[in-house]
Amino acid sequence: MTAEIIEFVDISYDELAFMPVENLEKKILQNIMNYLDQMSSMSLSEKIDMREHVKETRKRKFRFSQEKTHDIPKERIQIALSNLAKLFRALNDDIKKQENSVSVK
Repeated sequence: MTAEIIEFVDISYDELAFMPVENLEKKILQNIMNYLDQMSSMSLSEKIDMREHVKETRKRKFRFSQEKTHDIPKERIQIALSNLAKLFRALNDDIKKQENSVSVK
């Protein structure tokens, strides 16, 4: 395993593999909430950049990192992926709202 930190969920692959599931879920949710809280003070371009970074993180840290994740139970990986998806959706929804409010004016 590795102590490399996975962006946005802010946990390491070691934590993902070995932390008790209840603690893992709480820690990831708390870390995601920190990013969600920051959204209100971000510009549209910052949100768009962050949304793309979340998408890339999902690809790089899970899909293309199977040498790091192959021994981690799929349920644990799914916890991280579903929280990344929540962050992506929240960013995407906020971006659409902001773009619509700008185009209405």
